[in-house]
Amino acid sequence: MGITIVAIGAGLLIGFLTGGRIRHLGERSFRLSIVFAVGVALQLLITYGPRDLPVAVLLLSYTCIVTFAVANLDLKGMGLIAIGIGLNFIVIAANRGMPVDPKAIRTAGVYSDAELRHKVIEGKRHLQRPGDHLLWLSDIIPASLPGYPQVVSFGDLILYFGVADLMANLLHPPRRGPVGQARLATPYTSESDDGDGWSNDEGDEPSNTEASSR
Repeated sequence: MGITIVAIGAGLLIGFLTGGRIRHLGERSFRLSIVFAVGVALQLLITYGPRDLPVAVLLLSYTCIVTFAVANLDLKGMGLIAIGIGLNFIVIAANRGMPVDPKAIRTAGVYSDAELRHKVIEGKRHLQRPGDHLLWLSDIIPASLPGYPQVVSFGDLILYFGVADLMANLLHPPRRGPVGQARLATPYTSESDDGDGWSNDEGDEPSNTEASSR
């Protein structure tokens, strides 16, 4: 959660530095917002709720968030978010939880060697086991913030970049679609003899009377 907050803050800062404004945040609409809310609620339940929840609950939460991201791929950053969450989903599904590298835990300062010998990792994570798969995608990267040591995965890093990219772009006005651009350009496609920028149909086509007389 700590790095996620940093990613949000970094994205907002980049957005402001590139000319974004806070008022543009309300100009975007998100599809399947209720699905995202369910996914976040399940994540909170896993983090702060009972420790014996089945891994299916965790996978369902990731499925909800990925579904939300895919439904909003037209927003910059959502693609990276979907990839990051998807990579974590694969590792968790393959190992019934997220394996964590003990060396990374010690390097990040999460626990000391003495603490780690007696510590039981609970929730969606567990210490790496001999039968675990795809360990290169698991939590193997020490990522310590001041007062918040933690270990993350490559999927997490991709997710954080996606969150920052999304927040930076949400501060800018939505791009106009091709149809809207075509409509705006229509008045200027033909100029009348008067030079006012609008077409004059009466001057362009002969009347029926004139045509018949010819």
